[in-house]
Amino acid sequence: MEIHIGNYLDSNNYTNWSTSGLLQYLVEKENYTTEDATNIHNAFRCHLEKKSADHNMFKYARNKAERLARTLDLAEVTQFFNLSPQVQEQDQRAQNQEYQWAQRQQDQRIQPQCQFIQTLIHDYSTLYEQKQRCDLKIRVSDTQVFEVHSTILYARSSFFQEVLSTNKVEYEISIPDVSPQCFKTLLK
Repeated sequence: MEIHIGNYLDSNNYTNWSTSGLLQYLVEKENYTTEDATNIHNAFRCHLEKKSADHNMFKYARNKAERLARTLDLAEVTQFFNLSPQVQEQDQRAQNQEYQWAQRQQDQRIQPQCQFIQTLIHDYSTLYEQKQRCDLKIRVSDTQVFEVHSTILYARSSFFQEVLSTNKVEYEISIPDVSPQCFKTLLK
């Protein structure tokens, strides 16, 4: 920023120096945003004060620098950034980049959780398919028997919570009015 301000003052005739001219010059050179307004204001004032004290410059240039430094208003700098479409576009771009960064951070936090959930689902599917440690048999439509894990059914179904919460310990339950294909789909 300091270099750009110095370049602006050195490359332009002092008669063309202005706050809006500098701000436009800065916006064209770099992606400054409204957050930079105070720093730009302070740096521009500092450069102008140096120019006004430089006795190697023309008296009129020193006077112009002194006048600009005296009348330089932070509100004017801030307003320029708030109203400039180019700056608004840059602000939007910066916000989008921040959002994308935050999204990547969130994805990195979520990814291990998703992998854990996928592994858990796979483990439960394997447990169901291999029929290991089944502790309950369910007879469906009086034709087919399914070996299942009562704790999983209890955790996932209010129907089975009600059926399994009775004090009677039964290792076989009959559900006559459900087709075997429907029940198999439900279990998976």
